[in-house]
Amino acid sequence: MGLGKTLQTLVGIGLAHSQRKGTGSSNGHSKNDRAKSLVVCPSTLCGHWKNEINKFFLNSNFYQVLRHDGNKRKRQAAWDLEINSANIVVTSYAVLRQDIETISSVMWTYCILDEGHLLKNPKTGESTQVCTIFCILLVLVGSFTKINDLLLDIIITSHCQSN
Repeated sequence: MGLGKTLQTLVGIGLAHSQRKGTGSSNGHSKNDRAKSLVVCPSTLCGHWKNEINKFFLNSNFYQVLRHDGNKRKRQAAWDLEINSANIVVTSYAVLRQDIETISSVMWTYCILDEGHLLKNPKTGESTQVCTIFCILLVLVGSFTKINDLLLDIIITSHCQSN
C-alpha cells in the first residue's frame, strides 16, 4: 500500500500504448486501431484507478478512461458510446464476470489484474473469465509479500492456452 503501484502501472501502459500507436500488429488490427488496456480490480478500487489517472494525467489528454461499472443498462450505454474513444477501461471482477462477452470482444494491449491474488482459485468465475480475455500482456498487480509461483503458473498457463 502506498508504493506507487498504480502510477507505475499507468506509466507502463502509457509506454506500451505509445509504442503501439501507428504500427500494425500481428493480431489483424489496422494501423489506425487505438491501443486499449483493461484494468480489472475489486469494485472498491475502480474509483481509485480513475482518480489516479485524473491526478497524474489530467492535462495530457493521454488517457481516455471508461469506467465500466454500475447497472447493466448504464454499462452497456456507456460502452456503446465511449469504447471507440477510450484507451483504458477500468472495471471490477464482478462486472467482468457479468459482461465477459462484451469485454472479451476487444483485443487489449495490457490486461491489468489489480489485487491479482484474488484469482488464486483457478475454478472461480473470475479466474475462468480472465482466461477468455485476449491481450498482448497480462499483468498482476498487488501488495505481494511473496508471490505464489503456483498462482502465477495457473493464471499465465491458463491464459496462454486459451489464447
